[in-house]
Amino acid sequence: MAAASRLWPLLAIAFGCAAGEASRARAGSQPRQLDAVAPGPELSEALLARVQESVAQQTRSALLRVLAERSPDLDEHLGGVSALAEDTARALGLDEHDVRLVRIAAELHDIGKSAIPDAILNKAGPLDADEWELMRRHTLIGERIVSAEPALLPVAKLVRWSHERFDGLGYPDGLAAEQIPLGARIVAVCDAYDAMLSDRVYRLGMSTAEALAELRRCTGTQFDPTVVEAFCSMRRELGAVAQAA
Repeated sequence: MAAASRLWPLLAIAFGCAAGEASRARAGSQPRQLDAVAPGPELSEALLARVQESVAQQTRSALLRVLAERSPDLDEHLGGVSALAEDTARALGLDEHDVRLVRIAAELHDIGKSAIPDAILNKAGPLDADEWELMRRHTLIGERIVSAEPALLPVAKLVRWSHERFDGLGYPDGLAAEQIPLGARIVAVCDAYDAMLSDRVYRLGMSTAEALAELRRCTGTQFDPTVVEAFCSMRRELGAVAQAA
């Protein structure tokens, strides 16, 4: 597959850069031989956590650079989804750690599409059965790419399940309702909303009001009602603030 053959060398370079940064971070975290006192367990754990955070950040940045190189339009879409997902996660009362995981998952949830041929991604008409089957594999490809960095394993699971449906008719695993992690349910709503606003080769984008109405119409089938309500309330509040300004 031509797209995949272009993608994997870029990923190898990206992961190599991230690994190099991680190696330097680990080296910097080691005590010098001349230190009179070795760091205690609390300090060592703090240093390890900082190194792991650095590795995750480096890997995320590397993957986003690859995506921007491969699919600039998709990169812009994921940036919009990420901002929406972060705001929605906060509106639902998630703590900052979980908000961060949701934000990164939203940024990377379509990274697997980098391995899908352009002829399928940019097709003007509907996909045939074989093309649709290949397209649906992008969540599994994305999970494998993201999980190559152990620090991003929680994010990888959200990537895998970001196209599940609340009624169990999504993919790849047919999870339903509470079986789907909340982070993945948030990404699904924000992804659909941003996609509806965007122009496509086969249609013009919807207005904000039309997109919000479509989310409500699909509540309880495609989308989690609680997430949709939080999302719509957040958009109403932002709209009111914008009008006031």
